[in-house]
Amino acid sequence: MFHGFRISFLLSVGCALVACSSGDAMLSSPSDDPADWVVDTSVEYDVTVGEPQWVVPSPGLPDDVKVRASNNNVDIEFFEGRLFMGWRTGKTHFADDDVEMVVVSSGDMGKTWRHETTIAMGNDVREPRFLQWDGKLQMMYFEAGVDFLLFEPQKIWQTIRSKDGTWGEPEVIIDAVEVPWDVKTRNGETYMTTYTGGHYGEGDLYVHFKTTTDGKTWEFYNGTEAVYTGGVSEVAFEFDMDGNMWA
Repeated sequence: MFHGFRISFLLSVGCALVACSSGDAMLSSPSDDPADWVVDTSVEYDVTVGEPQWVVPSPGLPDDVKVRASNNNVDIEFFEGRLFMGWRTGKTHFADDDVEMVVVSSGDMGKTWRHETTIAMGNDVREPRFLQWDGKLQMMYFEAGVDFLLFEPQKIWQTIRSKDGTWGEPEVIIDAVEVPWDVKTRNGETYMTTYTGGHYGEGDLYVHFKTTTDGKTWEFYNGTEAVYTGGVSEVAFEFDMDGNMWA
């Protein structure tokens, strides 16, 4: 239920965020698209994993970041030589009016962090999703309700980080009861999975596969509104070397 990590992958540990690094990789801004990677397949590689490192809560967080008991819904992104992290912090995992979405960045792989921005709407906010577009970093997230017993998605918002490091006023990009899940740029095109519909046995769920040409307006890919109908909601995807998509 609660999530955590270090930079190379995320771990679920209690109600804090823990990170584990893979080897001693230097901080950079690598492409997120595996098609851009050059891997020498003649070499036999050994993967080593370091000791877990607490990042939330930790002494490395800025003093002006308020960390509550429940910390989850995490996303990370390398951008302009820094590691960005966004997460939801609240009294519990469930909805209330005191939830915040915190964004921080690090130049030393998560040892110390700089406060970037905090989203507080008086409603629950969840699922931060970073996307690099037109040389800028933007973050999507969805607004939910305040009832502890209900899951009430309302709309999807976006805030964009300017060249001077300030974050713009959030704006609605999808004014519908829709939840963003996986966002990727692959082979020059940007895609996102989202879902709508009933939750917790209240009816069918619909998975959508969308694309954008401006980083803000999302359309159904090939005009297909739902690529899946049934009981599945949180869909990740990736492409293999032959161009096949796996979900």
